[in-house]
Amino acid sequence: MPRVLIPIANGSEEIEIVTIVDILRRAKVDVVVASVEKSMKIVASQGTKIIAEKLISNASEEIYDLIILPGGNLWSDLFFTGSPSKHGLLKEKRATAHPSVISKLTNEVVNGTKVVVDGKVITSRGLATVTDFALAIVSKLFGHGRARSVAEGLVLSTPIVREIYRLLEGSTAQSTVHDVGDAMGWIVPTGGATVYSDWAAKNTFKVNDVLVMFNFTSRRHDVAQVTKAAFDACNIASPISKETNSPANITLTSAGEHYYICTFNGHCAGGQKLALNVTSDAATPPPQEPHLLQETLPSLSALPCLQLFGHFCSSFVIV
Repeated sequence: MPRVLIPIANGSEEIEIVTIVDILRRAKVDVVVASVEKSMKIVASQGTKIIAEKLISNASEEIYDLIILPGGNLWSDLFFTGSPSKHGLLKEKRATAHPSVISKLTNEVVNGTKVVVDGKVITSRGLATVTDFALAIVSKLFGHGRARSVAEGLVLSTPIVREIYRLLEGSTAQSTVHDVGDAMGWIVPTGGATVYSDWAAKNTFKVNDVLVMFNFTSRRHDVAQVTKAAFDACNIASPISKETNSPANITLTSAGEHYYICTFNGHCAGGQKLALNVTSDAATPPPQEPHLLQETLPSLSALPCLQLFGHFCSSFVIV
């Protein structure tokens, strides 16, 4: 189970603290909330009193996979009044921030984006984007299925999870993420099989692209890759592969014709089938980064207020 440290202080944003802690614990993350003040009780930005679980001096004796800094004056002063490049956390990193401080960033700024993921560093803009931020962390730690499960429990819409998938997997120029059927999703279309053939005709597919079949209900639909003969005959026996859980994210790993159907009774015949041609004209995929929990961030030890625990942390995120 990933172990996460969330330092809090007087002036921290209470909504960000509670939202991040809640979503991560729903995802089965071991979260430790530690006060950097002399007392475990802090007074948040709007006067809400929050009691931490530990003082930072005690929390520093343990090992963590991740540090998350909720918004507030303490971290704003640390990262933006001081020089981010001096501390090394945002050096050569794409990042975003609250509009009130984004002009102080000296690295590559991504303005208008809710969450920016660049290697070990995940940044967000503030209160309105904290849910997306927390779900992006869940996706980074466990994969998109866990994030979707948590999002569904919170009655969040599919587009939020789709956007998180784009952030983590589809934001590079080397690949394109395709939402199969666009807003319609993966269903039995009222217009028959031509609906998906028309959709495919409007798109160009390359090796390393990703098909995102988010919008279907598990146990009512599935996605099976089949041969051309099986596709033409809607033969559901012996598929090449089959995805039964939503989201079904399929990376196109080879050039040529690809065929997909739904194996539920009558669905393929009703038009829930997709044929597409994948070209080999793809850029070299980006080098794979080490898993989040295996990375180290020695520069954390250079932070004055994090010296006690910085070198124990393997990754870092800011909201």
